[in-house]
Order: sequence, then structure tokens, then C-alpha cells
Amino acid sequence: MLLILDCLSKVEERKFDDRLLKILEEEVMKERWKKKIKITGIITKKRLTKKGSFVLTIKTKSSEYDVVVPQYKGDLFNSAKNINEGDSIKVIGDKQTNGIIFCDKIGKFSKEYEKQLNLIS
Repeated sequence: MLLILDCLSKVEERKFDDRLLKILEEEVMKERWKKKIKITGIITKKRLTKKGSFVLTIKTKSSEYDVVVPQYKGDLFNSAKNINEGDSIKVIGDKQTNGIIFCDKIGKFSKEYEKQLNLIS
């Protein structure tokens, strides 16, 4: 009888540990996205690097940012090909120690939404 109770308590502890680990993993993922840099603005320059990646210069109301869209991220790279200077976009990315922002997500706004954001006059 004690052996069965001991086994049951270990199973319950294991379930508790699994639930705790799952909750911690979810919180870590939420925290990672909170640390991401979110930029909304207009593209002023679009250029290609030596290695074939795009560098987008995005002007916001307060400053300008250079965002790198690496060539090895296929979907983002194709999205960056279709974006032109003067388009308004939103970028989510990681800032590295040297100040370069690497793009994780990119999206284009419609003209009506641009006017709502007061990005263009």
C-alpha cells in the first residue's frame, strides 16, 4: 500500500513539474517578444549589402533606424523585395550590441491606415 501511495505521489509531482515547466516556457516566450524592438515608419532608403541582404532605413516621427533583412530568411526577404521607398511599414526585430536591428517580422500598411497614424500628410 505504501509503495502505491509513493508511486502516486511521484506521478503527481511529475505532473506538477511538467505544468510548471510549461508555464515557465510560455512566460519566457512572452518576455522575448516584449524585448523585441517594434518600429513603425516610412522607408526612406532601400539598399543591398555585399552579401545580398537588404538594409531598410526607416524614418519614424522621432528618428531613423537601419533594419537588416537577411537573405537566408526567405519569406522576409521576398517581402522586402516587394517594398518600395515611401511605403509605410511596421518592423519587429532584435537589436544587436553594435546597434544593428535584425528583422523578425515585417508588414506593410494601407494608405488609409497611414493617414490614421499620421505618418504621411
